[in-house]
Amino acid sequence: MKFGPLGWLMGNFMMKPMMKRITKDVMKGLAYYVVTGNTVGSKLPSDADLAPALA
Repeated sequence: MKFGPLGWLMGNFMMKPMMKRITKDVMKGLAYYVVTGNTVGSKLPSDADLAPALA
């Protein structure tokens, strides 16, 4: 990230964790879609619905 030390701090403490969480959610949604064929809206299905896809 640009902006010197401030950019480095923002990148390491804000952007990386946020991107990891978003990537995890995208992969969960993709696994759910592949297993069930149902599309995922703006909210992920419940953990009970995701369990077969993530097993």
